[in-house]
Amino acid sequence: MTRLFAVTSGKLLLGIAVGLSMLLSACGYLPPSRSLPPEKQAPVFKAPAPVSEPTATQYSEVKSTPEPTQIPNCTNDLEFVADLTVPDGTQFNPDAVIVKEWKVKNNGTCNWNNTYTLRLVSGSPLGVETTQALIPARNGTEAIVQIEFITPQEPGRYEATWQAYGPDGEAFGEWLTISIAVITP
Repeated sequence: MTRLFAVTSGKLLLGIAVGLSMLLSACGYLPPSRSLPPEKQAPVFKAPAPVSEPTATQYSEVKSTPEPTQIPNCTNDLEFVADLTVPDGTQFNPDAVIVKEWKVKNNGTCNWNNTYTLRLVSGSPLGVETTQALIPARNGTEAIVQIEFITPQEPGRYEATWQAYGPDGEAFGEWLTISIAVITP
């Protein structure tokens, strides 16, 4: 008798579950019996418009610093502050890439803009153009000047001296130098 009750109870529970499932699924398809007046209805949902991510161009426009404007009748000066990389006499293998950085101060009253350059005044160009752009800097501020050199193939000592030039073509300020040794591997 107990066994019959267990089987019957299991079938009964299964039947109830199927019936509830059918009843609940049918409820989703029934239209409401009466509609609410418009003033009591929730507003129609409108999905927010997607916000586009800023592009690289937008980002650089936002983050870029405006070119320094020139002050009339200003004077140019560059003060060497420190060698940041490649101490004098550092040894390298041939064809090595060297990133030389100098910390400098715009010690004049002119703001350096894109018309200012660094020029090789003596020594080896070490694989780069003899005229380089000078980083824009407002007067009274420090800047880091960076040039990426390539060591020569022949072993030996190599030096290069660079100087800043204004838009008028006149040299100014202290020299920036690099002195290296190329060794045989």
